[in-house]
Amino acid sequence: MIKYTFATTTLLIILLGCLFTNCESQVEFQPSVEINHVDQLSDTAVYDFKWSIIRYVGRKPEDASHENKFHSYFDEHYHNQARTHQLEFYHATPEKTFFILSRIAPSTQLKHVTIGGYVVLDENNEVRELEEVFRTWKRTPEELMPINQLLFEKMMAQDDLSVYYTKNMGLDAYIEFPNDEVWYNKASNTWMSSREDVLQEFYDEKIKRTQQKIDSLEIQ
Repeated sequence: MIKYTFATTTLLIILLGCLFTNCESQVEFQPSVEINHVDQLSDTAVYDFKWSIIRYVGRKPEDASHENKFHSYFDEHYHNQARTHQLEFYHATPEKTFFILSRIAPSTQLKHVTIGGYVVLDENNEVRELEEVFRTWKRTPEELMPINQLLFEKMMAQDDLSVYYTKNMGLDAYIEFPNDEVWYNKASNTWMSSREDVLQEFYDEKIKRTQQKIDSLEIQ
């Protein structure tokens, strides 16, 4: 005969509660100490890592090209980008380092988008290989926490992430890019689009004028 104690009764209540609150799905999204190593990094190490990749994943100045964005002329812009991107997930393996960065997205309320990918750095902390695997739809930080956890673990396991694309999940989709019109080009480390950018001529002119400034500074 089972002797019921207060602890046994409490455990039964918790288990019954799980049946009605989908406890299993909550456990699935709990932060994984083994997977996420951000807390093992010093503040300096976090910033150094962000700085090593920010010219690839951060917002490019409107007057910079993908070729000259590495020039020191744009250092101030990219230092600001490094400060405004948060390193949410980080895991280094012998082959590559996986990461998720978040940044504030344009919205009437506080929302973030996150960027997930991996990078291979050389002994000088220079990028040898980098790929952005996904960018999420903007959501509140609280909504993104379990999504980031799920996508990070799936990305590290090299699982198929297309099930979380908009065309497969509809309005509840986690991943905005890539999609049928936007994809990541590893050769150029840029996002490509089949859509025509009607402002491209305007940006080209700004890039041209800024390049002239850079050239004049180097002559002096």
